[in-house]
Amino acid sequence: MDWLFLSLVATALWATSNMIDKVVLSEYIKRPLLYTALAGFLGFTFAMIEISSLRVQIVAALPLALCLLEGFIYIGALFFYFKSLSIEEVTRIVPVLQTIPLITLVLATIFLNEILKPYQYIGVVFIIGGALMVSLRKKNTGFFRINKAFWLISLSCILYGISWVLSKYILSMVSYWNLFFWSRIGGFLAICCMLFISPVARKLVSLLKEIPRRSFSLLTTSEGVNLIALFIVNIALSKGQASLVSTVTSSQPLFIILFVLFLSRHFPKLFAKELEKSSITLKLIASIIIIIGFFLVR
Repeated sequence: MDWLFLSLVATALWATSNMIDKVVLSEYIKRPLLYTALAGFLGFTFAMIEISSLRVQIVAALPLALCLLEGFIYIGALFFYFKSLSIEEVTRIVPVLQTIPLITLVLATIFLNEILKPYQYIGVVFIIGGALMVSLRKKNTGFFRINKAFWLISLSCILYGISWVLSKYILSMVSYWNLFFWSRIGGFLAICCMLFISPVARKLVSLLKEIPRRSFSLLTTSEGVNLIALFIVNIALSKGQASLVSTVTSSQPLFIILFVLFLSRHFPKLFAKELEKSSITLKLIASIIIIIGFFLVR
């Protein structure tokens, strides 16, 4: 399949996963680390299932180490994403994630020798400006400020950008099957390390018992969708350039806005703030600016 089509499919799946994450973090699981741990364990489970495909192989030391490192970086990005999502609305978080292509472009230029054209730098300005517009929060005084969630999601974006470029580099040495498998193993090891140094691990069992069964179903669905999207993106990366694949995935805000409009009928309280006229207008304008920027940087 074409890398562009695969990237668009993955984008739609990720947008779906983002909406489910918002519901679970708002209603059921309040601890981002716990949510990340559960996601990591599910990723490990999917990796074990992948072994049955007989496409997984023992790889050389260097690509193996890089795959494990990519798994660590991905889990770190995921944790900061969940942390920001737990304190901010999803349609403000997701557009900021669209700075990932910018970071990927910069890193790809340095490490993958991808050179930007003049009009692509104009697109960079559009991306940064649109992301900041969505991240600004209005105060009662009539001014705007950048809140804590912005810095958390910014760190997540940097880690995601590193993950994109590293994945593309790894794919020059191993297949996307092996990249997906060994990266999930690396993610599992990262979760084990995080739980070892966190007090949450001491009461992990009791916390798990407090989580409703419905949330486990939603979490499993979300992480399943996320992992499928991640696998599809790995295939797309094996066929196209990292900067282009990353750029195409920037269309998430459009999916999110559509999903919010649809889901607001079923969860009106959860998305009430996101459907305020002034808020939705700002998000639409910012999303359009971001997407224009992505067309320019392609």
